[in-house]
Amino acid sequence: MHRYLLIAAVCAGALAAAPAGPATPPPAPAASPAAAVQGPPFRWSGRIASGKTIEVRGVLGTIRALPASGSEVEVTAVRRALRGDPESVRIEVVPHDGGVTVCAVYPRGSGSGDGEGRRAGGREREGVRGRCEAGGPRGPGARDDDHVSVDFTVRVPAGVRLAAHNVAGDVDAEGMRGYVDARSVSGDVRISTTGWGEAATVSGEIVAVLGSGGWSGELDFRTVSGDITLELPARTSTEVRVETMSGDIQSDFPLDVERRSMRRSARGTLGRGGRELSVTTLSGDVRLRKAR
Repeated sequence: MHRYLLIAAVCAGALAAAPAGPATPPPAPAASPAAAVQGPPFRWSGRIASGKTIEVRGVLGTIRALPASGSEVEVTAVRRALRGDPESVRIEVVPHDGGVTVCAVYPRGSGSGDGEGRRAGGREREGVRGRCEAGGPRGPGARDDDHVSVDFTVRVPAGVRLAAHNVAGDVDAEGMRGYVDARSVSGDVRISTTGWGEAATVSGEIVAVLGSGGWSGELDFRTVSGDITLELPARTSTEVRVETMSGDIQSDFPLDVERRSMRRSARGTLGRGGRELSVTTLSGDVRLRKAR
């Protein structure tokens, strides 16, 4: 049991997309579009070199990624507010050596008590609770008094890496042609790519289809509460480690499955091995599928 409490802690702590704040983020607003005020759409486009990363960081809402028809990355964002001003949430674009990061940055609510006064040109940037940083937390993030959702759509050219990190909402990356790193705290994660990728969530299911088995090192798929379905190429070579506490394990690949009263695990070597694959859920089933 202690082992699985540790797994749960690691799953939650390892999600870099989750900023500091409440342990359970509020759910994304579920009101109909007619009940919400929609702000003007945000649009950004630009070239990112092959092998570099477009990173999208959301808080409330969804992130959807699709293949680009051309050579430019395109990011759009739609902000909706149940009350107040949808433009109180800013969309920031930060270029860096590794690519470009796009963030939804939420304002600091009255009486939030975070005490962070940002300075720009000698003046405090009032109302800014978070900041947009590549690969890092944005500050306290979403709270109960946030009523603005931001839905991102990103179009990704072949060869550009995608990092899609969310807090309260789904991540859906379809038809990618490069590496994908998809994460949420409260939401489902679905990815498909001709390359390979990783996925993580705390509360939600994971569905991933990988088109290549040529990664190096270790790939990790993990959730605390939810099923994991992973499809791999038939000729994948890797060491596989699968663990679940209360779910079942199904595999099209030959694995040694061990069932005990408190857990189920499976291990095996596919092909020549040479790399690692870890699939972990605390409460859910695991399905390993062989591509047809």
